[in-house]
Amino acid sequence: MSDAEAVMALQRAIVGEVLGDIPDGMPDIPEGTDVRGMVVACARHLAEGVMSRGLAPEFEATVVEATVIHALAASAVRWRECPLSQSHPEAGGQLLAGMISETQSASYRAMAISGEFRMAPWRAKEVVGYRDHCSDGRVDFDSWAEASGDPEFVRNLQAIFSRD
Repeated sequence: MSDAEAVMALQRAIVGEVLGDIPDGMPDIPEGTDVRGMVVACARHLAEGVMSRGLAPEFEATVVEATVIHALAASAVRWRECPLSQSHPEAGGQLLAGMISETQSASYRAMAISGEFRMAPWRAKEVVGYRDHCSDGRVDFDSWAEASGDPEFVRNLQAIFSRD
């Protein structure tokens, strides 16, 4: 198993917990990419595979950004689950530093959504429910909340997106 494949296995578990069913495939990861870069590339690839539908581009891009931040944080905590941790025990700290860096440069919305994912990852799968509630490239949070099994989570997302 290559380093990138080992990182992807961990990302499949982490991203799958928040976004549900994720696509197959691997991103192109250049030789010499550090662990942080591999985590970001794999998490982004998986999140884009789930979220990039063109239904509500701003919402989708923000959730992808939030998923990458979440993946860095969760990977730092769960680094020992990755076979690569044996040869790179220092990566947990690097991943945590990467999460801090990504968070500092992220939009408010992405930071807030990644916080929602960290606080209650079992609720996060509801985020893909937006697909049935889009019009003119925007999410209709009201209709989504009415149809949702977790309307509180949807209202939290609505509050995040209503803040300018």
